[in-house]
Amino acid sequence: MNRFLLHGLAMLAAVGGASAQTAAGDARGSAVRPTEVIRLFDGKSLDGFYTWMKDTQREDPRKVFRVTDGMLHVTGDGLGGLVTNKEYRDYHCILEI
Repeated sequence: MNRFLLHGLAMLAAVGGASAQTAAGDARGSAVRPTEVIRLFDGKSLDGFYTWMKDTQREDPRKVFRVTDGMLHVTGDGLGGLVTNKEYRDYHCILEI
């Protein structure tokens, strides 16, 4: 029973934190619509991004994420992600594949 209580409290804390974060985000003002396209990837480097790997945190010693011939390559060696340095919200993302 204690395990269920602990999970319930964890869920309540997560929902409460998300609600507080949403309220704080709304207090900052309405989203600004950019007048031009924001290109996140320059085709040359991972500038503007950082990597996060489950086992090595912000280090990517295995080069899971890399740029080759103007394209982003992900080896899939490990659990992680490529994250933008800047925060964005309410966006429309277009990818070229």
